Parts: sequence; structure tokens; C-alpha cells
Amino acid sequence: AADSLHPVAAAELIRTRAAEAVAGSRNIDPLTPPTELVVELDTQLPEGAELLALMPGAERVADRTIRHRMRHIEELLGAIAVVLIVEMKSLLIGEGARPAELDAIVEELSRDPVERVIHIRTEYLGPDELLVAAKIALTAGLPLSEVASAIDDAEARVRARVSSVRLIYLEPDLDRSRATAG
Repeated sequence: AADSLHPVAAAELIRTRAAEAVAGSRNIDPLTPPTELVVELDTQLPEGAELLALMPGAERVADRTIRHRMRHIEELLGAIAVVLIVEMKSLLIGEGARPAELDAIVEELSRDPVERVIHIRTEYLGPDELLVAAKIALTAGLPLSEVASAIDDAEARVRARVSSVRLIYLEPDLDRSRATAG
């Protein structure tokens, strides 16, 4: 069983120990921060490092990495704020796939029996979690089993090529632009 104290005794004990802690704090030397703090920051995207490199005292050491020499804690807090803004912006505004990723996704979706991608939307749900939703034109007259197989194959190709793709929603359709053009 646990030991317990009467509330009055507990309050007195807290008051006594707090007074001892405050009295003992006079013997503690304050922390003296170093005159210069060197911090390396790695960003998710090169654009983040570009922005951070504009800060005074920053030096770009790699594509996504900067080294920053700071003399004050405010500079460190400012750098952290910039990193958070840059890194979280894409999640806040629903940023889509980068152009190279989008090109790769469309290329993988556009293989036989998919005739073309009619419409596509991508959105990052997390730093490494990309959602793909697309309407794809399939060859007319395909049996349902072949439509399902074509969708499964397209999803597998996309995931193999673009590792950040987690969710894929494909809507099969016919290419009506050819029917209206003719």
C-alpha cells in the first residue's frame, strides 16, 4: 500500500522542500553559453536550404544542408522557425508532386492498355506520403477483369517508380475526346 500524508502535512513538506531548493540555488552558477554556436540544418527540399542560406552567418554545405554560425539564441530560434515554415508549408497548402515525380507518375500510368491520363491530382499528405488520384482512359471494350488488372498493374508501376506514393485512386473511363473529335 502507498504511504499517504494528510493534506496539511503534505503542504508543509512541499513548502519546506521548495524553500530548501530556492536557498540551494544560490550555489548554482548560471549556464554560460558558448560565444558561438554552430548548427547544421538538413531540409527536406533544396528550396529550404536556399532560403536558410540567405540568413546572415549561414553557409550552404550541401544540396539540402546549411551550416549556421550563431552568437545569440534568437538566431537559433529564427533558423528553427524558418525550417518549420519551409518544411510544413507543403503540408499546410496541400502541395502536389514535384514536376519530376508527376512526369514519372504520368509515364507509368500511360502504358498499355491505358491510352492516356485524362486528369490527375497529387497531394502530399505527409513528408513522404503522396496521394495520387487520376482519371485514366482505357482501351474500349476491355472486360472488367482486364480493367481491374490494368489498374492493379498501373498502381504497382507507379509505386515502384515513385517511392513516396502511398495512396492511389484510379478512375477508369473511355477517351471521349476522340469520340467528339471524329
